[in-house]
Amino acid sequence: MPFCEADPWRMQYFEGIASPPELRIPTEDPDAYEWYPQQAWVYDKLRLCASQGITCAPHGVEPPEFPVFSKPITNLRGMGVGSRVLHSPADYRRHLMPGHFWMPLLQARRPALETYLTDWLERYIGCYTGMMNFESIGGRIIDAHLRFADQWPDLYGRTWLEAVVALYQHGAWRFDERGRTDGYSLALFGPHGRTYRHPAAALVERVRRMPQVSSVQITFHTDRPAAAHPMPPGGFRLAIVNCHDLEAGRAARAVLAQAFDV
Repeated sequence: MPFCEADPWRMQYFEGIASPPELRIPTEDPDAYEWYPQQAWVYDKLRLCASQGITCAPHGVEPPEFPVFSKPITNLRGMGVGSRVLHSPADYRRHLMPGHFWMPLLQARRPALETYLTDWLERYIGCYTGMMNFESIGGRIIDAHLRFADQWPDLYGRTWLEAVVALYQHGAWRFDERGRTDGYSLALFGPHGRTYRHPAAALVERVRRMPQVSSVQITFHTDRPAAAHPMPPGGFRLAIVNCHDLEAGRAARAVLAQAFDV
């Protein structure tokens, strides 16, 4: 299997995808960081911000105004670990942290985003041929990854993963966009500080078979303590429902929420 996946709940997406045995396609940032050293600088968020002219600095340089957004300069574990809004100088001094930096608190907007990303890629990424995954707010890049998002590849259709294999094998993207439908990926979070167990397999399968549901992921390991999972400050991620209808996805997520008692 060419897809180098660390999370067992996502192996369901890659079964049966044919590829040459020597091909490696990253789905995890540590792998991508090691395999593409020329482009690995994108994981340095100070450099990523500087490439776009976004004001930023490491902790120790006090922001000229507030609020700002603070997070680790490099975080290969994902999930927004260590990120927070700093509302005032006192807030900044309270959360001063080595290895973190601040940047403006951006607001969401999407016009011309595709053009902006295309221009940025042409200017900074050079000869790299592979998938990239961007996170943006306010039309600016806040995170970049040298991989695709392995949370929802099923929503693109089965032939999409075959096109990914061909991209890494031949260096060209060929995918028929016709027939694609809307997709939604709904996460279920519970509060920190609790011990969780996986729901019964029969219940998970029942949710997966609900109308318009494409897949279900139970996104934590029961043989590891909760603190060993990288999670955002706001909660512990329990499950993900991928679906093609938003209300159907919410109904499926509600069944899982009841099973987890959250």
